[in-house]
Amino acid sequence: MINFILGLLITISLHSISHAKTSLIEKDKPTEYGVWVGTLGGEHIIACFENPDDTGSRYFSSIPNRSSYFYLKYSKPISLRQKEGEREVWEEISENKITGEWQIKKVTERTLDVNWRATDSGKVIPMILHRFEDLSGYRESCVGEDGIHNPYKNQKFHKAKMNRGLIQEISNKKYRLLNIEKMNASSLELLEDIPARKTLNFLLKNQLRTDAYGNLACRNPNDEEIEDVHSSQSDSNSSVAPVFWNDRWISLLNNVNGDCGGASPFSIFSYSTWDTQSGKAVHLWKWFQETRIGKLNSLIVKKAVKSRRAFNGNGAEKDSCISEIKENTKYQLHLSTKGVIFSHDFPRYSQACNDNIELSFSELKPYLSEQGYQAVHALMR
Repeated sequence: MINFILGLLITISLHSISHAKTSLIEKDKPTEYGVWVGTLGGEHIIACFENPDDTGSRYFSSIPNRSSYFYLKYSKPISLRQKEGEREVWEEISENKITGEWQIKKVTERTLDVNWRATDSGKVIPMILHRFEDLSGYRESCVGEDGIHNPYKNQKFHKAKMNRGLIQEISNKKYRLLNIEKMNASSLELLEDIPARKTLNFLLKNQLRTDAYGNLACRNPNDEEIEDVHSSQSDSNSSVAPVFWNDRWISLLNNVNGDCGGASPFSIFSYSTWDTQSGKAVHLWKWFQETRIGKLNSLIVKKAVKSRRAFNGNGAEKDSCISEIKENTKYQLHLSTKGVIFSHDFPRYSQACNDNIELSFSELKPYLSEQGYQAVHALMR
């Protein structure tokens, strides 16, 4: 099962890369392809429209009902197919009969405006769907077995009890923890009155859903009913927590760890930073000049090695992490009150070498791009 979890994480990583390559196209002309959530006739649904021209998706061509939707209440998929000769119309098929049509009216980066029409009565129901997105990016695949578009797991999540914890604070900003019973997953709900609160809470709840699925798959590989979360030898836990929050940006930490039956336990983390005004992801590497990244890395390595040697004292020369640190050029970034923190993200066999290296805004000044200069200037006011 550890292979499944790692495979899922690799898929997410590869998807992030492919999303970066296609984001410009999608930005110019968003399409309905991907996973959407909303309501139809007052009932919660999840729909997925697959791009028939997507060569990557054909890898999973053996999986049925790739383009489909389902009611979370019933979890039975209803197939969707593009109507021949009409690009913006999808037919729904149930028991080999066309039971309705989805007329795509307008698509934006995050919303889908649709008119659903019943074939028998002609009744039309307008609806606005929202593209499924969590902290790691879009989930565009319609893979029904292990992806987000999974009727069984969605129904399980839909029926699970969500606990809302006590109100907490970071930098005088209020939030509340969310926890899903029996799924070992927690996230949070932002309580501050910020422009992007609705958008960010949507992302955070979706992260809770995807993390819960991963945890469920870890200890429940055969989709068997498990009433006791500790009844399986395998287990996985996930959480989301804020590590920085001011009036303009918020940085979040997503942790996943467990033992799914592989050679050893695993621990995976990811940081993301978001604009609290627009609800869009902030790519912190864009705050730095591309031509100066090499010199910036040298500064990070110097501070990391110094910190490591200060920690180990006389045994520093035998510290195997020093070579790992010197060869590393990849970091995860997040904001702090004093500057930017660069976090090592080494493979499992050398995770003991992971460290957080904080560079102050004054140290970062020579490496900033114009965008970074403006952002740091705003942070320091």
